[in-house]
Amino acid sequence: VHEHVAAHRGNPDQIFLMGYSAGAHLAALVATDERLLKAEGKDLSILKGVISLDTNVYDLPTLMQSVASTYYGRIFGDDPQVWRDAAPLFHVAGGKGIPPFLICYSRGMGETPSPIRPDQANALAKKLKAVNIAVEVVDASDRNHREINAWFGWTADDVTRKALVFL
Repeated sequence: VHEHVAAHRGNPDQIFLMGYSAGAHLAALVATDERLLKAEGKDLSILKGVISLDTNVYDLPTLMQSVASTYYGRIFGDDPQVWRDAAPLFHVAGGKGIPPFLICYSRGMGETPSPIRPDQANALAKKLKAVNIAVEVVDASDRNHREINAWFGWTADDVTRKALVFL
């Protein structure tokens, strides 16, 4: 994108990452683990911001120890070092050029709010703030995991409005 966006009338100096669910995890990981862009000859400075819509995989080691689920085990295996390496929280450090974040979370999958989503979102925000990276957390627990994505783009949607201000 950075190399080719200008050919499509885009601005290579205005690249934001946005992802939902697993994509939110990946966007946060790309924006915190400088090795990923470095492998492509780029650095974190090409990113102007990250909008993360509803993931609970910022602190994977804590998630793997707190959730009795084979779901994440099938994805991330059973090696704690792999969990740590795949966790954006563990890549946050000052002076790396990590961009600002807008972190949004829903109540989770069902009607009963999950404490995991706000805990994960706020843990990442706290670590970002500790190294002076601008971050805003949006509590969108008035909707579930599917709805946070389905409602995004509606003019009446709070998350959409906050994303537009962030951009």
